[in-house]
Amino acid sequence: MKRVLWFVLFAVLFAASFTTAAWFLGPWRSAGVYALDLIRLQAARRGIFVTYQSIEKNGYLTPTFNVSGVDAENRFVKLSLSNVSVKLLPWSSLLARGGSCAVEFGDGEINTIVGKRLNIGGGSLNLTASGSLLAASNARIGGDVNVTGSVVYNMSSGNIIGSSLLLRVPEDIDSALSMVVSNPRLGGEISGIGRYIESSGPGEWRIKQDAAPKK
Repeated sequence: MKRVLWFVLFAVLFAASFTTAAWFLGPWRSAGVYALDLIRLQAARRGIFVTYQSIEKNGYLTPTFNVSGVDAENRFVKLSLSNVSVKLLPWSSLLARGGSCAVEFGDGEINTIVGKRLNIGGGSLNLTASGSLLAASNARIGGDVNVTGSVVYNMSSGNIIGSSLLLRVPEDIDSALSMVVSNPRLGGEISGIGRYIESSGPGEWRIKQDAAPKK
């Protein structure tokens, strides 16, 4: 399950790392390509393999990077997006003392190891990286799995320290999640999924924050 979570979190880390590296390096397009190559290398070390078709830059004071044909996959899941747009937000970056950007992406799909295909209807979110904290806010992702809310991830500890993310899933996925969470032994390598999600109603699941360590 931890590998599956790494894959999901990578979608967020991808854009945040891309933003931070591109903001402090130049020229812009070369910085974007360099940042993407670094991200691909780090992802590969975690068993996540990323490819893209092209990258273009628009604007100067608030540059926007458009990456087309993005694929990211590991042993369990393959994520394909037609395009990802990352707009740097300089004032927000200064206030956060880190990096901040607005991310939008087009249609795509998720293919799982069991042959299940989920359509993505595009979406958007804001990302802020400050110190060891990475925050994704105002997330809105449409498609077969609908995602809304915010999440804060500590990159040093690997813990989710705050979350209001809500997932709305189809009936068959809802049934499968319910079975795995209530019977951990049935989940195999994803048996620990109950640590990260909890049901909040029919077809609805919330991403849980990690419990505070005991003193």
